[in-house]
Amino acid sequence: MTEVKKLLFGVDESDFSRASLQAVGELTAKDRRFHISVLHGVPDPRILFSKFAHLRKEDVEENMERMREEAKHCMDKAVEGLIQAGVEKENVAALLQEKCSDPAWSMVDFAEAQGFHAIGAARFGASTIGRHPIGSVSYRLACASETFPVWIVDHRVRSRNILLSLVGGPVGQRIIDHATRYFSHLSDSRFTLFHVIQPLSLKADRFEEFLTRCSSEKERLGLMENMNLQAKRAEEVLEEGKRKLMKAGIPEQNIELKAEMQDQGVARDILAELEKGDYGMLVAGRKESSTAKQFGLGSKAYKLLCAARAFMICLVN
Repeated sequence: MTEVKKLLFGVDESDFSRASLQAVGELTAKDRRFHISVLHGVPDPRILFSKFAHLRKEDVEENMERMREEAKHCMDKAVEGLIQAGVEKENVAALLQEKCSDPAWSMVDFAEAQGFHAIGAARFGASTIGRHPIGSVSYRLACASETFPVWIVDHRVRSRNILLSLVGGPVGQRIIDHATRYFSHLSDSRFTLFHVIQPLSLKADRFEEFLTRCSSEKERLGLMENMNLQAKRAEEVLEEGKRKLMKAGIPEQNIELKAEMQDQGVARDILAELEKGDYGMLVAGRKESSTAKQFGLGSKAYKLLCAARAFMICLVN
């Protein structure tokens, strides 16, 4: 049986939102198993008009009806954009949610209830202020989604080349699995598996200096053995990722493996690779550790989400 892949994408009335959704449509149109449901929320009148107690019930209902019509118009334009992007009409659904008090949490709850596989939103929305690096709803969505991978999409995405930021262990494997599941139809794209080796909090150019300060040859050899072990683990993760991508149909010549010593810091090194490479998408882990319960995002994911420019960022749990 052919596996269906279901994405729930939240939209508002902004051009940013529709353009980002259309970019997703263009990326996924060739995969006929991919279904996109577009969700738009109508505000809860109890919250929206709470400061206007003097309004008559008829006035509130009139305003709500107007907002429903605007919401329907917004949804029609969003669906139209997906179809123009090449997505089959039967693979598109429009969902309107009444009494929406928090768009981010509403999306998470709806996705859980309806069995979606991933959720997404535009990087910028109608209420994004000034030069903020990301809209408030998109940020809250990235923090709130403990269960689903989150796609944060910049409407300026152009390249289809993909950078997979691997850290080893279960998260690294899930990043690879996410890429093979959702992007293997992009067989002409370049897939770069990138691993920053970080056994020490040192820049690469200071490592040799650190070695010279070891108090004994045994300490020096132990440090080198640790470095070799980290490099070997990185190589194993990269090779496993390459095998999975090739099995999914990606030509070997379109797969590049990169393992580098940490230089400026993991997040900064990933951003440097994004800057010098022609990448349009980044797939990375949402958290470094499943034990970090008190934070919605890991520190690296937060830095990448705020600093990466003109990319579609997929955060994998």
